[in-house]
Amino acid sequence: MMNVVMTDAQYESVEIIRSKIEEAGASFKLCNCKDEEEILRETEYADVVLCHFDQINRRVIENLKKCKAIIRGAVGVDNIDIQAATDCGIPVVNVPDYGRADIADHVLMFALAASKKVFTLDREVKEGKWTYYSAKPVHRFSSKTVGLLGFGGISQLVAKRLPAFGCNVLAYDAFLDVDAIGIPGIKKASYDEVLSQSDIISIHVPLNSETRKMINKDAFGKMKDGVMIINTARGGIIDESDLCDALASGKVSAACLDVLETESADVNNPLFKFDNVIVTPHSAWYSEESVNILLNSIADEAIRAIRGEAHRHVVNGIR
Repeated sequence: MMNVVMTDAQYESVEIIRSKIEEAGASFKLCNCKDEEEILRETEYADVVLCHFDQINRRVIENLKKCKAIIRGAVGVDNIDIQAATDCGIPVVNVPDYGRADIADHVLMFALAASKKVFTLDREVKEGKWTYYSAKPVHRFSSKTVGLLGFGGISQLVAKRLPAFGCNVLAYDAFLDVDAIGIPGIKKASYDEVLSQSDIISIHVPLNSETRKMINKDAFGKMKDGVMIINTARGGIIDESDLCDALASGKVSAACLDVLETESADVNNPLFKFDNVIVTPHSAWYSEESVNILLNSIADEAIRAIRGEAHRHVVNGIR
């Protein structure tokens, strides 16, 4: 009998995954590994490895004896050593489409809430102040230019939503032809054009060696004064120290972050002292519908590996 091992999970239940895999004739084990040694031990003879946040590094991958696939129940795969998996001939599979609409909605929520300074006004009303003067200046959302860094599936859904608000939309992608995708009202732009011309910049690139801390002091220096930054991708893309400096100087008028360099509610995080920073706990993807799609997709990809069938989404090109 083939066996599927899930190193870790932060879902309320994995019974959908368990039941589908067992119905397919394989065994399933959720380990919730506490350290690398436990990951090594539990995955060594797994036919399929599922992971959530655990680090599947080269040592773990080279220790796999018969693995047919490593499956990440998420979009990003920055916790998996892709090169090591490729070297070992193991396909790395992700699930990129389960929460795209939810994240796109979250981006719009961020943009509108920060533009209209909703949280400032809400806080002051609850303090007994019935005035909008503390929120000044507020500028009409339809007058803004929104720049999209990265133009994958989530960014494309954001792009489809924005013209309804009358915004000017710029999009940059290092690998995709923005014009060829053919979304009306979207202007293809260079990276520097997005930085210099946008009132709002929304980040939609993966975290890798090229993008880590790409939004740094130099990038902020190319932006408009008073720019708004939205990040629903990965926290490591922004240099948080440089972001704090940009917020303090007024270069950045607001930052809306669903992800942080260290994903925790650390009350000592310098970003938390700014009233014009909105932070959500990596929840942009979440809806009950997206959870259901995600769990079913993880199970289906595991079953494809068990049966030797083609995966829907392979990150490293190995079939």
